[in-house]
Amino acid sequence: MLVLITYDVSTVGGAGQKRLRKVSKVCQNYGQRVQNSVFECVVDAAQLATLKMELIKI
Repeated sequence: MLVLITYDVSTVGGAGQKRLRKVSKVCQNYGQRVQNSVFECVVDAAQLATLKMELIKI
């Protein structure tokens, strides 16, 4: 299935920049960057569940 991932991470604090980079790296493992905070991913149901869990941990 094709999944469009968009995110908005607050970068006010120092930890925000680090979290932003982590989210980007996880998304890059599953798909292609379309814009700064937008990724297109072709994943199956199991990969989508794994992706969600990885993002929740961040």
